[in-house]
Amino acid sequence: MKKSFFSNNVFMWWLFVFLCVALILVTIKADIFCFKAEKKIKFSGINYDSCSANKTLRMYKELKGASASGPVDISISFKMKIYSIGESNNVFQTAPGNVGLRLELTKPSTAALVWTCSQDCLSDDGLKGSVISKTLELNKWYTVSIILKKSKHLKVLFDNQVVYNNDYQFLIEFSDIAVGTGFSKTRDFDGAIKDFIIQYNIYTENKDIIRFLPLFRVFVFLGAGVLILFWILQQRNKISTLRFKWQDFLHPVFIGAFPILFLFSVNLNEVLLFDIMFPLNVLLPIIVVFVLLCSFLLRDSGKAAVIADILIIMFFSTGRLFEIFTKAGIRIAPIDFCCGIIIGTVFLLRWVFLSKEDFTKVTPFLNIFSSILIIITFSIIGSYYVKKNILQLRIKEEIIVSSSGVIGPDIYYIILDGYGSSAILREFYSYDNSEFESYLANKNFFVTLKSTSNYQSTQLSIPSSLNMKYINDSNNILTEDILNNNSVAQFLKRKGYKFITLNSNKVLVSRNIFADLDIDCSFRPFLTLLFKTTILFCLEEKFDDLHRNAILDFFIKLPEITKVPGPKFIYAHLLCPHPPYLFGLNGEHVDIAMRKKIISNDAGLPIDNKNLYVDQLRYVNKRIRSVIEKILALSERDPIIILQGDHRPRLYLIADTANGLLPRLDCLRSRFGIFNAYYLPGGNSGLYSSITPVNSFRLILNRYFQAGLPMLTDKNYYSTDPDPYSFTDVTDMLKYE
Repeated sequence: MKKSFFSNNVFMWWLFVFLCVALILVTIKADIFCFKAEKKIKFSGINYDSCSANKTLRMYKELKGASASGPVDISISFKMKIYSIGESNNVFQTAPGNVGLRLELTKPSTAALVWTCSQDCLSDDGLKGSVISKTLELNKWYTVSIILKKSKHLKVLFDNQVVYNNDYQFLIEFSDIAVGTGFSKTRDFDGAIKDFIIQYNIYTENKDIIRFLPLFRVFVFLGAGVLILFWILQQRNKISTLRFKWQDFLHPVFIGAFPILFLFSVNLNEVLLFDIMFPLNVLLPIIVVFVLLCSFLLRDSGKAAVIADILIIMFFSTGRLFEIFTKAGIRIAPIDFCCGIIIGTVFLLRWVFLSKEDFTKVTPFLNIFSSILIIITFSIIGSYYVKKNILQLRIKEEIIVSSSGVIGPDIYYIILDGYGSSAILREFYSYDNSEFESYLANKNFFVTLKSTSNYQSTQLSIPSSLNMKYINDSNNILTEDILNNNSVAQFLKRKGYKFITLNSNKVLVSRNIFADLDIDCSFRPFLTLLFKTTILFCLEEKFDDLHRNAILDFFIKLPEITKVPGPKFIYAHLLCPHPPYLFGLNGEHVDIAMRKKIISNDAGLPIDNKNLYVDQLRYVNKRIRSVIEKILALSERDPIIILQGDHRPRLYLIADTANGLLPRLDCLRSRFGIFNAYYLPGGNSGLYSSITPVNSFRLILNRYFQAGLPMLTDKNYYSTDPDPYSFTDVTDMLKYE
């Protein structure tokens, strides 16, 4: 009797079961993982009649405490009767003006559901909507039902007939709900509303899972398709099957994961754990499917695994090898180099394919070797995070304020990554930045002359400034939430502010679930760095274009945030003039050969390309001037603007320290000296020339919100990249004469 496909393949049986369960979870039960219910709100029994003798009934109804943000399931239902139709009668609104959702009546007999939103307004000022009836009659009762799903689906029923049923790609705001009026409560409804009910469930969104869910679904369907294909082939006796040895799948997976994990481990100070999720989620399923396919075709899972190892090593080592050849003075065209590697790999694969050797004999060795690589990498990553969790941020000042009171101005916290102070630019780059500083001074900015960063790296400096505290005297666990859900944002949100983030190259954070609006410029520098180590390095210019476009997108989107209604706190992080140097003096492309050219000083040490840095900085100055002009012109009231560097790029392109010693004084001074400028409505009282970022928001919150926070002593702490949480106080070394 012929054995079934699965009875002969225990491995394939378990894979099939896993795929079936995964398929159910990512389709039917996906919401369980993507959303978590937070609270439910319901208002019912709301009535309105513009012609009633009852004064209370004649007045429109405001639903206090009915605001909602984030993913929600919302249902609205009511009955309405129309007495007359003016130019723009509004039955209800969910937010003021053209923000949110409202039902509008227009002559001669049309009812339209109109919507827009703050996020939409960033790129489109036009209204959106759908006509739900063109045949309205006066003094007739109509039934209206509106259902919005957190999955971005809108359904509208008018007199029990579906008139709109479609997905939408925007955020509908629910911040100021009113019944019997609309458009900022200026267009009252001439009619009656009976039994108005609005209820909604508010959810917390897991953006990581949502982002990777479509990709995961693709691999689930792909895996299911492969299983079905193999089953069909077996039924037709086209292939013979074998009992897979799961050990043969270990070393290809480990060897495939190692380059990604290793690159992450040597850049822990600049990237986040989330950065490796995308490449791992893409690569590992591909490796498994590839080994499965080769195993069936070759009838040898050991040989298939070795073939996968060869292809993985070739893919991830080509860029590294080309870099080694280049540094050794061996000049080869990238395309020629890649062709040579591919030809060599083909000959090696041909030998493996034709070989009669039993490759399962090398499986234990390959598994042990690849396991050691993974263990070493995980030990580096683990030790980093253990130390990070020992010395962590604890916010001692618990700032509690009422949400009532005077609303302050919009606050723009603009980080210009790697922007040095004027003194540093003069001393080490022979560049006079006085023209830009004079422009700012004429705009009533206070440009500090002696500001320094509190820390030497972005991942330490930014959390410190946004939490208004030094982070080296801390005890509690630090997570991304320290940056995302920082003290400044918490304070201002309790004062009625919206927290908005704009991150040109996803520096430190890939997304911010605590932000009311997280604007995406859609680029991750870690992926570019990873691709440059692979055989795809010859496409470097394409990745540079993505990087450039993200920065250019930043300059466009930042001033458009002024259109978002209400008070707002904007954290905008621009990875520029920080390397790589992609912009010339006038924004033109910088030749790759010029960027890769190694420049040495008199002592033979490789140094930063000062000319490229200055050109990129001057281009940033031009674009930031334009951004400032637009923000000041478009803001309804004078905003607070902070332009601040977080550190300066290293003066030398080698390790700052040797044998655990502190770096040279010129390295320290060039690294810590930062650009720092403040635009404060009402004058510059309280500011001083040596203020550091840790005190920036203490001063602002004290001045505009009477927070009563004591100013801290300005200090500077140095730590190395391999050991970022072992601090040395270098304040005295950096003091200006």
